[in-house]
Amino acid sequence: MNNSIMYQEIHMIRDSLKLTYDANKDKIKDFVKTFKEKEIRNVVIAARGSSDNVGTYLKYILEIYAHIPVSFAASSVITKYNSYLNFKNTLVIGISQSGSGKDIFECEKNGISCLVAKPRSGGLKKEESFSRKEFKYDKDAHHMIAAKVAEGSMQLLKNDGAVLPIKKGQKIAVIGEMAKSPRFQGAGSSVINPTILDNAFDNLKKLGVDVVYARGYDKTKDCEDAALFSEAVAAAKNADVAIVFAGLTEAFEGEGYDRIDLEMPKSHNALISAVAKANENTAVVLAGGSVVNMPWVNEVKAILNSGLGGQAGGIAVANILTGKVNPSGKTSETYPLSYSDAP
Repeated sequence: MNNSIMYQEIHMIRDSLKLTYDANKDKIKDFVKTFKEKEIRNVVIAARGSSDNVGTYLKYILEIYAHIPVSFAASSVITKYNSYLNFKNTLVIGISQSGSGKDIFECEKNGISCLVAKPRSGGLKKEESFSRKEFKYDKDAHHMIAAKVAEGSMQLLKNDGAVLPIKKGQKIAVIGEMAKSPRFQGAGSSVINPTILDNAFDNLKKLGVDVVYARGYDKTKDCEDAALFSEAVAAAKNADVAIVFAGLTEAFEGEGYDRIDLEMPKSHNALISAVAKANENTAVVLAGGSVVNMPWVNEVKAILNSGLGGQAGGIAVANILTGKVNPSGKTSETYPLSYSDAP
C-alpha cells in the first residue's frame, strides 16, 4: 500500500457487518483479512447520510476484530482535499446510500481506489432491532415550542422609517425562493427530519396578509435569471412593501469546511438591489448560520436576521414581520463592514 490516500465507498455494507459475530464469523473474518493484508493501520470514516448507522457497525467490526482504530471525518473535506492528503497506511471510507449493488471488489475510479459492497434492502431484521419503550408526545405542541424558541432568537438588524412591522391593509410582495423553501437547518451531523416544516409565505397568508409571491432566483444555483428578476421587480413596484428572502444557501455553507469569504450568492445580492430600486420600502429577511457581507445594506429599509430558524422558523418570521412578536434576539457575532475588517 503506497502513501497516497485511498478514498473508499461502502454502500450499505451490513451484509458483511453485523453485530452478531457467531452467525457471521466467516464474512467478518474475510472482511477483516482484507484490511490486514493491505497493512491498513488506521481508518477514517467519511459518513454521508447513511440512515442505519453503517459507520457504527464498521467501527465496531474493525476495532473489535481487527484492532484497527477508527475515527470519523466530514466527507466534504475528504472529497475536496483528498489529493492533498498523504496518510501512510490509512484508509478513508465514504458511506453512501446509493451504489452499484455489486459484491465487494476493488476497482479504480478517478484514480482513487474504490471498495464497494453489496446493498442490503429491508433495513434491520426484527432480531437485530434495538428495543425501546413506546413513547408518545404532542407533535403540534412541540412544534409551537420550536416556534417560540425561533421567535426569541431572531434579530432586527435595521428598521428605518418603521417599515416593519407591516401594516394591516398593505399589499406585500414576498420575493425569494427561500420564503417558500426555507434554509432552516445546518448540514452534516446537524441534519434532522422535521416533524412539520413551516415557511414564512404560507404563514403570512394564514395571518391574513395580502401577499403576492415572486420566486426571484433558483436557490440550487447562483446565476441571475432575467425572467425571475423581471417578475420580482414587477411585484415590488405594485406593492406597498417588498420583502426579499435571501442568504446563505446549502451550497454556500455547510459542515466540515470553511467559507472562503463572507459573500452571499451574487444572484441574491443583485436581486435585493433590483427590488430596492423598484420599491423604496424594501425589507430583507436573511437566513444562514453566520455573518454575511451586505453590499446593499444602505439600499434597504429593514433587515431581519432569521438565522437557521428550525422547522417552525416560518411561523416565527411571519409573527415578527406582522408585529405579533417583538424581535428581541441579540447577535452572537459582529458583522464586519468588509472581510478586511475581520481580524
